Amino acid sequence: MPIQPGPPGSLNRIAPATPRCVPQASQVVIAPRYFTLNGSDYPVPSPSSVPHKELIYRLSERRCEFCEHSPGLRPVVRDLEAPEIFDAIALGELDLGISMDHSRAPSRDDERFARFDLMRDVLDVALPAEHPLAARDIELRDLADEAWIVPPDGWSCEDVIRVSCAAAGFAPRVAHRSHDWTAIMAMVGAGLGVAVVPRLAQDPPPQGVVIRRLEGEPAARHLFVTCRRGGEDHPAIGAVIDAIQDVARSTTP
Repeated sequence: MPIQPGPPGSLNRIAPATPRCVPQASQVVIAPRYFTLNGSDYPVPSPSSVPHKELIYRLSERRCEFCEHSPGLRPVVRDLEAPEIFDAIALGELDLGISMDHSRAPSRDDERFARFDLMRDVLDVALPAEHPLAARDIELRDLADEAWIVPPDGWSCEDVIRVSCAAAGFAPRVAHRSHDWTAIMAMVGAGLGVAVVPRLAQDPPPQGVVIRRLEGEPAARHLFVTCRRGGEDHPAIGAVIDAIQDVARSTTP
């Protein structure tokens, strides 16, 4: 198993991946920007730059439980967008990844990966406070003629939004794009368009923004944790998977 050994006397590391949907969203970037879950040796990104941040923050509180299985283990969280996150897991550069169902995610019968479902992260509508629809819950199709603010083209969350709009009978008219949900909310508040925002990515809305629930069957991200097939049998990796699932069960987005 690719538990990454350090020099003699140092702590070993297992690197869980997290998908990129909050400004990059709970994905894993093999880059210098990361933080340890059980220390402050590395700079901690702002909440807006950590995908599925609530899951990650709660998981950090559980670190001692799975570190008991491998003394000296230091979990490290990194950000990556699909398909890089799955490539990194397949190549042994990462041990675990949290991602979501979308067009570039591996199929459930992909023999390279073991997959464990986590939760359904519902998307709500962010509207300018003065918008005619801001006073009530609405259906996604009510926004067919609006200017939209969405994540970058090809990102997993953008794919979920595009598919959800197609199911509602329209293609969103994209006016602006950003990888940062905080920036997206600010643009909504400035009247530049509307957006749908995952509940796990939502901070209290800024002034001028109203959050409304979608009626009917709302758009949602379906989150899962994955590892190389067979990796779940490693005590440390299995313990982390159990902790992630337990955190997801106790999280109500």
